[in-house]
Amino acid sequence: MTGGYPGDQAEYCRVPNADLTCVKAPKDIEASKLVSLADVTPTAWHGNELAERLAKLRAASKVYAIDKDEHRLDIAKSMGMIPINVKDHSDPADYILSIEPYGLDRGIEASGFRSTNSAAHATMRALGVEGDSSDTVSAAIKAMPKGGNVALIGDFFYNTNNFPIGMLMEKGITLRGGQLYAQKYFPLLLGLVVEGKYDPSFMFTHHDKFENISKNYDAFFSHKTPGGLKVCLSTAFGREQGRGSV
Repeated sequence: MTGGYPGDQAEYCRVPNADLTCVKAPKDIEASKLVSLADVTPTAWHGNELAERLAKLRAASKVYAIDKDEHRLDIAKSMGMIPINVKDHSDPADYILSIEPYGLDRGIEASGFRSTNSAAHATMRALGVEGDSSDTVSAAIKAMPKGGNVALIGDFFYNTNNFPIGMLMEKGITLRGGQLYAQKYFPLLLGLVVEGKYDPSFMFTHHDKFENISKNYDAFFSHKTPGGLKVCLSTAFGREQGRGSV
C-alpha cells in the first residue's frame, strides 16, 4: 500500500533516483532550518504546530490547536493559535461549536489512528479487536459546518472503527487524505525559509549525536523528555551549523 519502502535512518545511504529528491540549498542556511523540509514542513503545508503556523501564514483569521500535551499547546498559543486541551474538554468538537456555533471552515486531522479518547475504543483495544481509531477525524467532521472541508494528514492504514459516514454524508463534507507531494512544495517552502518568512528550526527542542539515536527514541516514546518536540541528530557528515552537522 505504501510502496514497499520502509524508510531509512542512517549516516548515509544510497538513494535510487536521487535527482528527484535532492534539492540544492544555499550554503549559508543553517541545517536545522532545512532538515524539516524533507518531510514535516511539506506535510503541514499539504494538509501540528507546523500546520497551525503555516495556516496563519496563509491568513487564516483563527486557528484552533487541539492537543493533550500542555507544552505543545503553549507553543501553539505563543504563535497566535487558540489552544484546546483534550484533558479539559473531552469532546473538543462540542466545545468548539459552543464558541463557534457555525463551525470552522477547515479541519486538519494530524494525529492519526493512534490517538483515542473513547471508552468504546479502549475496550476494543483491550479485547484485541480494534481497528484504526476514528476519534480525531470524527471530531474534525463534527466541528465543520455543512459543506466544510477536512484533510487527513495523520496516518490511517486499515479499517476504521465507528467512522461517522452518516454525518459526513448529511453535512456534505469534503474529506481528503493521502501522502504529500513533497517535491512539488520544495521550491516554494525553501524560498520561504531563505527569505526569512518562515523558520521551522523552532521545533527542534533537543540536539544530540547520531550514535545516541536509540536512547532518544526510547526517551521520546516513553515521554521522558520534558518539553520535547523533535530531536536534531548530528552526524559526521552533512552541513555544519552552530550545534553540529546534521
